[in-house]
Amino acid sequence: MQFEPSLELNRMVVRTNAHTAYDEDFHTDLNVIRGDNSSGKSTILNFIFFALGGDLTRDDWSEHALKCTHVWLEVSFNGMPAVLRREIDEASMSPMEIFGGKWIQRLLPQ
Repeated sequence: MQFEPSLELNRMVVRTNAHTAYDEDFHTDLNVIRGDNSSGKSTILNFIFFALGGDLTRDDWSEHALKCTHVWLEVSFNGMPAVLRREIDEASMSPMEIFGGKWIQRLLPQ
């Protein structure tokens, strides 16, 4: 039997305390992030990388990204849903919280 692990990104929410700065659903196959220069494309990719456990230094974050406080990713690991939450901090190696199941909305502070 061959094991074929998969990771699917379903939704990303970026918040600044109680304000939602970015909220986007992702599609199963192909997602295109496009925009003018300096419109935030790299910042979106940095948020995804960071929320999945990547480490970014202060120089990697944009000025606008550092104004945000948390990023949530709703993902599927081999078809099993989970929500990843990470505090945005210019210091490296901030901890990650992992919730089993779907529905980012019920986990967001009101």
